[in-house]
Amino acid sequence: MTDPKIRDGPGGADSLAVRDLWRIEPLPEGVIESPLDLIFAQHLRHREAAQIMAFVAEGDERNRSDKSEIYAILTAFLVSDLVQHTLEEEQAFFPLLRENCDPQDGMERLLDRLSAEHATDKKFLDEITPALSRAAEGGDLDPSVRGKLRVFSEHLRQHIALENAVVLPIARARLTGATLDRLGDLLKALTLQPGQSSG
Repeated sequence: MTDPKIRDGPGGADSLAVRDLWRIEPLPEGVIESPLDLIFAQHLRHREAAQIMAFVAEGDERNRSDKSEIYAILTAFLVSDLVQHTLEEEQAFFPLLRENCDPQDGMERLLDRLSAEHATDKKFLDEITPALSRAAEGGDLDPSVRGKLRVFSEHLRQHIALENAVVLPIARARLTGATLDRLGDLLKALTLQPGQSSG
């Protein structure tokens, strides 16, 4: 495998900006003031976490001196950031979409599917996070755990892609004015310290 760092600045391969693919970037400062941008930014972090899970699924962290920290980053993301994001979607974002979307948007069925996936996510978290937590304290990961990480990494990527490609564009069209302000207030009430656990 190549060195898991990419140059992702405006200059592409010649840019000085390098992002470490073993880390999850913090949320942009002030993004909580724009609720739909906040959700999109959270999705970017989830995609970064999914990439780390894919690396760990293949055992690419085994010879790294910071592998315990990597396990800790994933544990914190799964038990804090992902759970918090799901709470925000289920208690604030999805209900407002159900209230404000037109029937022809097809949102009801899509949100039912996404909520069902959230329930499946919880079962995965209950299985995988204890193993990651133990590994963060100096243990290793069983091959079955790595297999579950591989499956969940791909699932998370697909879940995020669906929300970004379909749900967020409809949300930007339907949630405006006072409704968007209401979403912002709800997210602020639910979000304690966004992004603090996986930095």
